[in-house]
Amino acid sequence: MLVTVHRYRVYDILSDDYCTSTRMATAEKIAKIGGEIIPGTAYTVDTNELDDGWTGKNYTHILEQAAIDAIKRFSKFHR
Repeated sequence: MLVTVHRYRVYDILSDDYCTSTRMATAEKIAKIGGEIIPGTAYTVDTNELDDGWTGKNYTHILEQAAIDAIKRFSKFHR
């Protein structure tokens, strides 16, 4: 089954600032912890990639990784 996950940010009481999570999560899970969805970060993933609505730490969606790789390749040739 496919679901939509998002990058999100939450308030960190220790640093007194917002921080962006290294995980992605469903909107339901983000709302449950009082997080804020970062617009434009929605991806569709298979539920097999999730653990109770959350991705693993430092999760990079395949499309994000493709964009990162393309930027690295472009940067190599345009210095």
